[in-house]
This record gives sequence, C-alpha cells and structure tokens, in this order.
Amino acid sequence: MNPVEKDNELKRKAIENIFNNKKKFLNNWVANVSRLFLSYPLSFLKPSIGILYYLVPNMFLVVLSFLSFILTLIRIKVIPYEILFLLAISFIYLFGISLLASYARFLYLILPILLVWNGLVINKYVKINLKLTKPKPFANS
Repeated sequence: MNPVEKDNELKRKAIENIFNNKKKFLNNWVANVSRLFLSYPLSFLKPSIGILYYLVPNMFLVVLSFLSFILTLIRIKVIPYEILFLLAISFIYLFGISLLASYARFLYLILPILLVWNGLVINKYVKINLKLTKPKPFANS
C-alpha cells in the first residue's frame, strides 16, 4: 500500500475499534482528560511526589474553571464576545486534544485564555465584603 492508502486503512480500523470497544474508548477518553488537567494517570512511570506539582495547582484551575463555566452560562450576555470566541476555540482544542494522547503540557497553550476568563468572571461576579472592626481592648484584671 502507498502511504495514503495505508493511512486511510488505519483510520478505518481505528474507527472500527472505537465502535466495537465503546467502554474502552470512554475509559481512555476519561484518562486522557485527567492526564490533560492533572497529569494522572501515567502508564509507564512509577508513582512519585512529582504529581503534586501538577495536581495541586491544576485542581484550583479545574474547580475555578468549572464555576466560571456555570456563571458564564447563567449570564453569557455580560461576557465580551472576544472572550467567548477565545473560549469556543479553547474548548474545541480541549475536546480535540482529549481524543488523542493528552499530557499536561498541552494545557499550556490555552492556559492564558483560561486565566483571563476566570479573572474576568471573578471580577464581574464575585464580591468580597469584609467588615474590619476595631479590636476590643482586653479587660483589666
């Protein structure tokens, strides 16, 4: 087979495998999403403390992005079109890359977009109101 025919045959076989093994495909997809955001599970490495370098900071990003996504859906008209456009491209990228072998380094490409979006949503929706009072003096004993 020439390279084009070989590529077409491999694509056909890959699609056939996906339809014949739907649970395995879904399991692999979930693992890819987890690897993309949390750098876990890694198949060929022994567990080490290095996972904490990705896990801890990215958990904040995942939770904050999830909350930002909900707030964006609730009041989508407040978010500038430019941010919505960048988010649409980012989500298309995330979905596409999650179908392939994903690693945390692939998230670096859209990390600035996610951080700007999260910052914008926090700025528009979150209000922290602290009441600072003068401390009471200690009673004389």
